[in-house]
Amino acid sequence: IKLVRKENGGEGSARNRGIEEADGEYLCWVDSDDIVTKDFVNTLVDGMEKGYELSICGFKEVKGEETINETKGEARELTRAQAMEILMQEDGYKGYVWNKMFRMDIIKKYKIRCALDIPIWPDVLFGFTYMCHIEKIFYNPKQVYTYFFWEDSISHAKNHVLGVEKSFAAIRAEQQMEEMLTWDYENVKRQMSIRYVQNALAVIRN
Repeated sequence: IKLVRKENGGEGSARNRGIEEADGEYLCWVDSDDIVTKDFVNTLVDGMEKGYELSICGFKEVKGEETINETKGEARELTRAQAMEILMQEDGYKGYVWNKMFRMDIIKKYKIRCALDIPIWPDVLFGFTYMCHIEKIFYNPKQVYTYFFWEDSISHAKNHVLGVEKSFAAIRAEQQMEEMLTWDYENVKRQMSIRYVQNALAVIRN
């Protein structure tokens, strides 16, 4: 166990420091206010040891005493196009990094880092960038991670100014992903367009 102390520079800055300090074969994250099951890491490693370049696990989102969202389905292999499409959907495994395991050699080879200029939606951009450099993805919807939904967190604050900031950050992330999408993935482009419109409407509404 290596303890690293640094000045608070935000979520992306902390994760980038973790990448710099990590010296293992795989990389995964756990947010400090969430909980995982005892087989969380094993579930993710199982996918990696089958030869996949990205392993994704299931989760449930909890608000108060109520489970407001949870993953379902069967474990399966995904193509890059399928993985990108699901990443952009509201009801899939979503763009979180904490339910995914990455290969360090790929992260280092392509110098993949969390964007510091997109403070609200860096997870999706990180995962999408990583997917651009891989082919084989494994998804196991087993719920081994519990994400707690806090109303006063940065991600979910209802303040109008922050709502606009969040939406603009998501739009900037989507623009960067669109530039990276060199393949003719119509379903992925459609999902990106849907999210783009949703965030643009949020800016207007706020």
